[in-house]
Amino acid sequence: MRNCSYLRELAFADNPLNGILLDSVGNLSTSIQYFYAYNCGLRGSIPSAFGNLENLVLLSLFGNELTGPIPNTLVNLKKLQGLALFRNRINGPIPDSLCMLPNLNGMRLDQNRITGPIPDCMGNLTSLRQLYLQINRLDSVIPMSLWKLNDVLELNLSSNLLTGVLPSDIENLKAAVSLDLTNNQLSSIIPSSIGGLQSVIFLSLARNRFEGSIPESVAKLVSLQ
Repeated sequence: MRNCSYLRELAFADNPLNGILLDSVGNLSTSIQYFYAYNCGLRGSIPSAFGNLENLVLLSLFGNELTGPIPNTLVNLKKLQGLALFRNRINGPIPDSLCMLPNLNGMRLDQNRITGPIPDCMGNLTSLRQLYLQINRLDSVIPMSLWKLNDVLELNLSSNLLTGVLPSDIENLKAAVSLDLTNNQLSSIIPSSIGGLQSVIFLSLARNRFEGSIPESVAKLVSLQ
């Protein structure tokens, strides 16, 4: 398909392919912008050759049985806006290379077996609107840079092994409509600055190790449902 210079979209979704993705995927036409292979029963690792498809805008491989790490070669996908790898068996850390995708506005890595810390450089993704990292094995503290994503709308870090405290900088997420930190090991008090989440509709801090009283500033969250 390398010679299909007008090919923009390739979709195999919702088919029982039950195979593996080969490195030859990198030989597809570089004109491809949308690659859909979700719910296909795919196994094996994500080919590093995806990095050759430099015009990709959306890469959707969710709902498979993919294993192994996220390849660093995705750093070449500078036009990528959406990355959907959720509901697989991906392991290893979140690579710093994902922080170098300036147009990324949606990243779903949830429901995998990803380990290690959330990269501090994740705060560089200023175009990010949705970040789903829930149901993994992420540990360490939530990086301060994450609280600087002023335009993020949905942030889900639930069901991990995250530790530390919630900083006063949480109020920077003024555009957030959904914030889920359920089922981690966050501790200390809930900061009063949480009242600065002016747009939040859904907020969950359940099943952590918070102490003290609920701050009165929670009453300012008038959009909560």
